[in-house]
Amino acid sequence: MSKRSGLGNQLYVGGYDISGDVGALSNLSTPRGEQNVTGIDKSANERIQLLVDGDISFDTFFNDATDQIHDALSTLPTTNRQGMFLVSTTRGEPAFAMNAKQINYDWSRAAEGSLTGTTQLLQADGNSPAWGESIAMKETIASAGDITGYIDVQTTSGVVAFLQIFTLGSGTPVITLQDSSDTTDGDDGSWSTIGTFTINSARSAERLAVAGTIEKALRIEASGTFTNLVVAAMIRRGTAEDN
Repeated sequence: MSKRSGLGNQLYVGGYDISGDVGALSNLSTPRGEQNVTGIDKSANERIQLLVDGDISFDTFFNDATDQIHDALSTLPTTNRQGMFLVSTTRGEPAFAMNAKQINYDWSRAAEGSLTGTTQLLQADGNSPAWGESIAMKETIASAGDITGYIDVQTTSGVVAFLQIFTLGSGTPVITLQDSSDTTDGDDGSWSTIGTFTINSARSAERLAVAGTIEKALRIEASGTFTNLVVAAMIRRGTAEDN
């Protein structure tokens, strides 16, 4: 990897791809609380880390077409929503996700006629926000099958996976996370299920933690009778909250 621009970024919220209606990502942060615990016998500060937070804030353009940003954000649900940011649409590149509360859906109309909005997502489920790597890039599984796996995952510390379902043509898929120790290109070899997601409908999202040893490759697999399942997913190595 090398220095790069922000061209080609993606932003998904609760199973909606709002990338085309977002003009700027004004904040993506994971601030840590801290407590000063310096004793009188010290000549420099001592600090301990407290709660972890997460914030995704972005500026938007108004679009009330079906499944675009007004549909995605105007409902202001009281339940948690998953936000997922991808640096690019290439598998294995950096990605960020968290389960959050959508705090607002605010708009302003300037004197010259422009209409722009701001929205903020704040971490809300008690789990740390996660930087990791993408393993499924808003891809379609037409019927029972899988998405080519991402190699170079190997860890003994487990993984945390984030999944979003955008659309589903019909049926009820069973979506699993699988690993492989012998694949050479992410598509061959033998695969074993290490975790099963509970979601199986459009506009849904889930966080799944899997402990223990994870083999060198991971993929998303869907079984059952269904058509045209469109998903995106990312993983973070390690299940510890301070990882």
